[in-house]
Amino acid sequence: MDQQHIQIFIKSNSITAFKRIKRLLYGIFLISIISTAVLFGQSDLFSYGNNRPVADAGLDIKTQSKGSIFLDASRSFISNGSKLKYQWIFTPGLALNSENDFSSELSVETYGSKYLKSVQTNKQVLDVKLAENVPGTKLEVILKVRDRIGFEDADTLIVEYFDPTAPPEIIVDTSDVIVDSLTLTLSDSDSVIVEEGGSGILIQGLTQGEIIPVDVQIINSIIMDQIQVLGFDYIVYLNKNLKPDELTKDYDFDCITDSCA
Repeated sequence: MDQQHIQIFIKSNSITAFKRIKRLLYGIFLISIISTAVLFGQSDLFSYGNNRPVADAGLDIKTQSKGSIFLDASRSFISNGSKLKYQWIFTPGLALNSENDFSSELSVETYGSKYLKSVQTNKQVLDVKLAENVPGTKLEVILKVRDRIGFEDADTLIVEYFDPTAPPEIIVDTSDVIVDSLTLTLSDSDSVIVEEGGSGILIQGLTQGEIIPVDVQIINSIIMDQIQVLGFDYIVYLNKNLKPDELTKDYDFDCITDSCA
């Protein structure tokens, strides 16, 4: 092989070796970039795993029929401070589509054309006009909050309809209206008086003829039950005058224990 061919061979091998080294370095560079991206991605996911959003729909709401309510998601949060999206999901029958205009929000879904199904928004507070429902109706509202990478949380509140003109319920403690029948006189042995709102409700026995016999028996049963709850096991006739001269001679009025009863 002459000198010229030797030089050509050496030059060709040098170029080939350089290309191989170049490809090798480029491969190492790509692997480094991919590895770094994977590590940062895992770190980001781990970080977000500890910073998931927390939804808070607020307290349950009582409202009049055909009124409006404010749905408040401002108590919802995420610890890293990033922005959240809010989606309110309604039970069918709660909000009429025709009464609410949410066209400027992120998205709106409906049940057919009549009722709203959900509203997605960037706003923390949403003003919703309600459909008419019977007082006592309870309907559910679900709040979903979502962060920028898709993690979400949900909370629920109940909307209850009430009638503002209905009188409030009065709960009577029967223990407050018990009258010990042993202390009744001849004129009041057949009656129990309960004061309510300044007027007297007189519950009379059959001798007065003001209530039907069935009600008398119910009232007497309640009083008897409460007397026994208080610890009296004696037979008490609530519609009788319990004066000493009308009781049996063997009855001991001074007895206060079970041993002499």
